[in-house]
Amino acid sequence: MTDVEFTAEDELMEIMPNMRMDSLNFICDYFGPFFCQISVKVLEWHTVALKKRGKRTIRPPQWIPVENLTQDLEAEREDQGTFQVVPFLYI
Repeated sequence: MTDVEFTAEDELMEIMPNMRMDSLNFICDYFGPFFCQISVKVLEWHTVALKKRGKRTIRPPQWIPVENLTQDLEAEREDQGTFQVVPFLYI
């Protein structure tokens, strides 16, 4: 596991649960309650665990849609001397 992957596990992600569940109490914070098709923010590692069980749909971060990445790519092609600013966890 790389440093970036380790750091990314503590980032909040928005998900749409496919189940109902009470709040979860972790050392770092409370998450939930979870209701079907009502978005909630959870830690990335919890998102992965819910995905393995088929219990959620992820809402990708705003910067990740193809249109946004395409715009960044085009801007870099136009100005060869600079790079576009991307989120730290882009890698």
